Parts: sequence; structure tokens; C-alpha cells
Amino acid sequence: MAGKFTFNLLENEMELLIHPNVTFATKELNNRSNSSSDRGNVILTNLRIIFLPNPRNSPSRSYITSLWLVNTQNFVFKKPFFINDNLNGVTRASNDSQWQGDLEWKLTFHQSRGIDFAQAVREVGELNQHYNHNIPMGELAYLADKFQHRNYSEEVSYGAPSGGCFCFPCICLPIMF
Repeated sequence: MAGKFTFNLLENEMELLIHPNVTFATKELNNRSNSSSDRGNVILTNLRIIFLPNPRNSPSRSYITSLWLVNTQNFVFKKPFFINDNLNGVTRASNDSQWQGDLEWKLTFHQSRGIDFAQAVREVGELNQHYNHNIPMGELAYLADKFQHRNYSEEVSYGAPSGGCFCFPCICLPIMF
């Protein structure tokens, strides 16, 4: 589709959870002047967190950000009163990446519950440690099914058998087609 970003999954990678309407702010720790903030969708896979910017909100930014879970540490989830949920972390550059150093990032969840995403990141991280970052496909299918009710986007389908799911922050109502 025109105006949308696409990305490729690796052979052993599966989409597990997606949240729309998220602000992704970054700051390079070794370069205080280089920071950015964009709005878009965030996707959790078994290997990384992927940020897809909304082309309408950030026409100058034409790239997708992948935060590899193996290189990410210091996850902190904050749920302030009357303010949007935040998930913070620090990702170290891979040896084969185009940039060097550490990237401090913050995801702000608008109109959705960030706690679901944070709990999913924690659970995927624990499984990655248990399986040495090679979670079996059967386990991934179980996670995708488990996280199905947490998806807040109608754009991505995770294989609902005969319908979809229209999710509100606290209630999930089935829709039959």
C-alpha cells in the first residue's frame, strides 16, 4: 500500500503483538544533541521490538527502527496517574550495525494499555533467556495465541478462526464476520 512502511521478518521470527498510536522517543547516550520523537505503531516479535513510523506524522523519517531484545536492557515500565503509560529501555548497537554506542528509548502508549506490551516484552525476554534466543515455533504459536486478545490494531491479523477482535483498553468484544 502507498504511504505505509513494510518490514521483513526473519526465518525464525514471528509477530506477537502490535500497538498503534505510540510515540517513540530516542536519545543517543554518547551524543547528547542527537534525539528524535515520532508517532506510529510498535510491534513485538520474539527477537525484537519494531517501530513503524506513521508517514503522515513523520514524512522526513523514512526508516523503521528495530531494537534487538538480545541487546536491550534496563526495561522500566511507568504508569503515572492521568498520563499515558511509558516503557523505557537502553539498546546497545550490534557489531554489524551502522551506528555505534547506546540508544536510550521511550515508548509512550496513547489510547491503549502499555502494561500489556510491557508484560509481553518481559515474558518474551524470559523465554529468550530460557531457550538462548531460539524459542521453538510451537512455543511462539502459543505466545501469539495468548497475546491475541491484547492486540489493539485492526490492521494486523493473528489468525482468528472465524472473526476478529475489536479491543478496548479493558474489554475485548468478539466480532463475527
